[in-house]
Amino acid sequence: YATFTWGEKIYGVIQRTTFALTNFHLSLMPARAEDEDYYALVMARYQGMANERKRKRAESQRRYRMNRQNRIAMDRSVRYMHRSVIYS
Repeated sequence: YATFTWGEKIYGVIQRTTFALTNFHLSLMPARAEDEDYYALVMARYQGMANERKRKRAESQRRYRMNRQNRIAMDRSVRYMHRSVIYS
């Protein structure tokens, strides 16, 4: 029996074959006007998802920075109080 091994040499052949079959399939079914509308809807949805992800990331970073500043301020005040107790 033959053993199949994957390699970069065969990747190019498979890629070209896949592209050729896809192009052939698309040539059998030309695009319709509603396909363009659907594509626009899908792309708008993807853009909305990307914007939401950016918004959530920005909010997360904003909360992190605020909490970090609070921790630093708290640490400084504790150190200041500790020095006051030691030197009084």
